[in-house]
Amino acid sequence: LSNDNFNVRQGYREKKPMITQNAVDDQLKKIGADFRLWGRNEIKELGMILAEDEELRLCVNGYYINGFEMMVATDRRLILIDHKPMFLTLEVCWYDKIGQIDFNHRLLNATLCVSTPNKDIQFTSWNNSKLREILLYSQEKIAEAKQSEEDFSKRQIDPRIYSETPNKQGMINQVFEPR
Repeated sequence: LSNDNFNVRQGYREKKPMITQNAVDDQLKKIGADFRLWGRNEIKELGMILAEDEELRLCVNGYYINGFEMMVATDRRLILIDHKPMFLTLEVCWYDKIGQIDFNHRLLNATLCVSTPNKDIQFTSWNNSKLREILLYSQEKIAEAKQSEEDFSKRQIDPRIYSETPNKQGMINQVFEPR
């Protein structure tokens, strides 16, 4: 690893943020997420894990296995962040890897269940409307990912049929040529 991506300080290397904290704060203001007390450590961690061209879409605080956490939906993935004084837990689910997503709404809270091939996540929040928005946005992104995967596999089967500008006359002649 080069020192371009790291700050060298007092004998150890510390990772530089991918994007600045001001950029993260601006994106959070843009989506209407204002966390003044709870979630500040998780927001600081966002600068370390978001790519420069990745955009925040939705953000909500809630409860996961180890206690209080934050769920973030970006244009590329779902991220769970739990930053406590002695440890950091990050769970990342790429939209194309999500097999199923369920939403359970109750009187005081709601739970979003995300299933991938190697993990199941159950995130509970008291902000039911934001969690439902994450569900709807995630469903759109999952459908887009599945559609692009399907289109790619069809092109791999027979590129002549599924190319951008197919040679229709050549395909017709090939199918109907006399034997």
